[in-house]
Amino acid sequence: MPERQRLYILAAILLIVSLAGMTLVPGIGGLALYRQHQQSQTAQAIIAKLRTDNEQGQKSINVAQENPDFLVEISRGPSFNLVQRDEIILDYSKK
Repeated sequence: MPERQRLYILAAILLIVSLAGMTLVPGIGGLALYRQHQQSQTAQAIIAKLRTDNEQGQKSINVAQENPDFLVEISRGPSFNLVQRDEIILDYSKK
């Protein structure tokens, strides 16, 4: 083989090894950047969900502050079953 062909083959091999190294090197390679991008996307989705939950919670707080009967309805509901002082509960359900 002529000397020039050997240099081209050697250059091609070095280029392939360099590209593979840049892609696969832990921490700075293309795969690491892709993983960081995926983690960033996941974090953004979690942040969006938390913002929505926070807005819904704030709306509930505003309703409770504006309408005290709302809290009474919730406290007397099936989740808490609270009663006022001097109230008697008669349970006629079959057990």
